[in-house]
Amino acid sequence: MEAPAGSGGLGWAALGAVFALVAVLAWRAVGELDLGFHLRAGEWILANRWPRLDPFTYTVSDRAYVDLHWLYQVALVGLFRLGGSAALVAAHAALILAAFAVVARLAWDRLRSVGGVAALLVPGVRPNIVNFVTRGSVGTNRREVGG
Repeated sequence: MEAPAGSGGLGWAALGAVFALVAVLAWRAVGELDLGFHLRAGEWILANRWPRLDPFTYTVSDRAYVDLHWLYQVALVGLFRLGGSAALVAAHAALILAAFAVVARLAWDRLRSVGGVAALLVPGVRPNIVNFVTRGSVGTNRREVGG
């Protein structure tokens, strides 16, 4: 974002403060009850290829298995193997920061005011960080699983 003529540093300071707050709040333990399942499913996919039948539920092991989160699960295993829980936390924070950067860029295209972009982002900081969890979909569970 280029600063328009006459824009002060206060808007940039506010935008920087918003992103710093997002980074601090996003850097937290992974809060997801299904984390172990997603890791195990990713490991199974890497070891055995795509499952045709349900390998995880003994009561319906003869039924077709539809895994909507397969890509996420494989990526999660890769991250966990690279750096354990710390890599999951870092990826979680990076995704949240990227989402806020996209919103900031879209807002900039309309507002052309750095302070306006910062003010627009503030209401979304805390609620969205609570709702983003490391899983294939968005939820609100805050139970800490990793560190």
